[in-house]
Amino acid sequence: MPTQEEQELQRTLEEILEKTREGDLVWSRMNPTTFIWIKKWGRSPQEGAKVTIQKVSKRMTVKDERERLVVRAIEHYIFQVNEVQTNAQMVTLSTEDNPEFAEILSAIFAVASTNISRRGLGFLRKALDEKGLG
Repeated sequence: MPTQEEQELQRTLEEILEKTREGDLVWSRMNPTTFIWIKKWGRSPQEGAKVTIQKVSKRMTVKDERERLVVRAIEHYIFQVNEVQTNAQMVTLSTEDNPEFAEILSAIFAVASTNISRRGLGFLRKALDEKGLG
């Protein structure tokens, strides 16, 4: 049975997924496998959180259905929350260690990726449609 902290984390991740779907959380692509969302608050530009989600593929040797050893790519996710000012890690979650969060983190990653691609396509369309030099 999940602990109270794990249940709260699950609910928080579900809220992040929903707000990402609605477009309220805007993720940026740091590289092909890492997305970042920065939330600032307070008067100082240094107050806030930097949230990252990363998809990691790892090659592992596993047994197939015929009990033969085969090499397969296994994907897992790393989710981190850092304080902007100090870069201190406030939350770190890996589905390699916590597989119960794989489904929700996979969904967040997929929706963020789709949203980023849509924004990129919109940006490209705007570049093609703009009148001017170049």
